[in-house]
Amino acid sequence: MKFLGVNAGVSHASNYIHQYMQVALVLSLLSVWLLVGLFYYLNRYTKREYFTIWTTAWLFYALWLTLNLKFPNVPLDGIVFKLRQCCVAISAVFLLWGSLRFLNLPVRQTLFGLFMAFLLVWTVVSPQILSSTLQIQLPVFILIGSGSIFAGVCFFRLRKKMLFVAQACWHWAFCCGAFILRATH
Repeated sequence: MKFLGVNAGVSHASNYIHQYMQVALVLSLLSVWLLVGLFYYLNRYTKREYFTIWTTAWLFYALWLTLNLKFPNVPLDGIVFKLRQCCVAISAVFLLWGSLRFLNLPVRQTLFGLFMAFLLVWTVVSPQILSSTLQIQLPVFILIGSGSIFAGVCFFRLRKKMLFVAQACWHWAFCCGAFILRATH
């Protein structure tokens, strides 16, 4: 028996959880595309290199979300799992690199290239060494989380020096939030 597109079998809870995860991933993907558009606009307007780097980071994150939507359950040794992990790792590196460029800290591109190569090797080798999904994914997600916190702290510290940028970002955030709230009702 089907009710609202859901099979009324034994696995009610798992089916609902899967559907809620799909909705959460779609909403996250839409939010990320909104950020990509915002950073593209800011890059085009200001011609700052860090907006290009952050746009690239969010594009790789959008690819990770898309792969999670299309292939929700994949084996640890599969190519899709490794590709998803590579997307998150590359996104973390670009997010960190963009934050350092935002602070005008001199960092060589080869350093980030080597760091990215290390993370890509990690994502390929770790499923052969470790057996738990948590052990494989945790280091990369800690990296992207700390990169996000670092970007937030950088912006928070520089908000007084560049007040016009802070005001523009808050304006965009409220406009986008109002648009999303209006679209959902």
